[in-house]
Amino acid sequence: MAIVVKEDIDKVISGEFRFGDRTAITSSIGGLPFAGGMAVFCFEGFGMTLSLEASMKEKGGFASLLAKTFSGITLLYVLFGFSGYMAYGDETKDIITLNLPHNWSTIAVQVGLCLGLTFTFPIMAHPIHEIVEGKLRNSEWIRKVSYKEATFHLKLFGSSLRFWQKALDYVFLIGGLLLAAHGTYNSIVGF
Repeated sequence: MAIVVKEDIDKVISGEFRFGDRTAITSSIGGLPFAGGMAVFCFEGFGMTLSLEASMKEKGGFASLLAKTFSGITLLYVLFGFSGYMAYGDETKDIITLNLPHNWSTIAVQVGLCLGLTFTFPIMAHPIHEIVEGKLRNSEWIRKVSYKEATFHLKLFGSSLRFWQKALDYVFLIGGLLLAAHGTYNSIVGF
């Protein structure tokens, strides 16, 4: 956002635009669905609210905290959109970083956005993982499979496996047992 605000200030100082030249969000009613879609996209992490509420120590204040957070995020996005529109007007592209000049600060912003998307995706998938894990935890077959994958594989396919496949299953089984014993030992000893 700071980069876009810097662009705003540069354009005002250089006299490239006047505030009177800018229209509202869109010059026609046809652009409003796109603007609404972008507004909804800003709240992509909404699925995390159930997980966040479940992990709170005092759940009673969650509704108030959620309302304050959403208000703050909404204000931040409105300011960001306003800044971008003031800087580029009708030439504003769908992705604001495409309007920025090609220099090191723009590349840093784009790399930061890519890293943010990459590292937040697993967090966004966490509620789905919790739901699926809760459903599977209650089933009998998952208990057998989750603790003894290699043993389960040997029992299920043992007669049709080649020697090297059986050996690989035994390596996983024995390696898993050794690592579990090693971890337990280190926990007890305080390593």
